[in-house]
Parts: sequence; structure tokens; C-alpha cells
Amino acid sequence: NEQLRNRNKRLQRKVTLIIGTDFCCWIPFIVMCFLHSLEVTDASPYYSLFSIVVLPINSVINPLLYDETVSVLLSKIFRVSRQQFRTEAPVAGELEMNPIETQDTSPVRETTVAPGEISPAMTPPEHDY
Repeated sequence: NEQLRNRNKRLQRKVTLIIGTDFCCWIPFIVMCFLHSLEVTDASPYYSLFSIVVLPINSVINPLLYDETVSVLLSKIFRVSRQQFRTEAPVAGELEMNPIETQDTSPVRETTVAPGEISPAMTPPEHDY
């Protein structure tokens, strides 16, 4: 059941990505054609840009998205880069953030403040100058 759910999630992500890239590549072209047909703008100079640059990018991206090997390769690259990012030694002067070791275990002081009053925690310390 868990395997089936994970497989469906992966398939859903892949289909969403394919539809999203197709949408991003084709909608500007469709909008320009529509505006051109309504004689709002002259889209003639843009037809070559779309046919030479934008639409071939979509044609190159689609097979990569359909291929399972590319998805597996990209997920491995992201996984390795995340692990490397997490295990990198901190630069001199930087603190390593470890949520388990840096939790504040001091007791919480509860105070009630009436509406319109300033909380003692919010008042700046007084200095003797």
C-alpha cells in the first residue's frame, strides 16, 4: 500500500511537471497569436523567436521528464548535494546549528500583562550613565 502511494505520488509529480513545462512554453505563444489575430499587436517578429528558441526547449525538456532514468539521476544528485550541504564543516566564525543541542531548556517565566501595559520583557534595560 505504501509502495503504491509513493509510486502514485511520483507519477503525479511527473505529470504535473510535464503539464507545467508545456504550459510555460506554449501559453506565451498562444497569447501572442491571439493578440495578433485580434490585431492588438503585430506578433510577426515573435513567431521566429518562439519557433527557434522557446518551443524547441519544450521539445528537449519533455523526453527528459518522461524518462525515469533522468528522474532517478536528478533525485540522486539532489540527495547527495543536500547531504553534502548538511555535513559541510562550518566556516570559521560560524556556528553549527544543531536543533537538539541548541534547544533552550531554561524554565519559561509566565507573566500576565494587562491590555495597554508594556511587558517587562519588552522594556529596555536601564543604564547608569
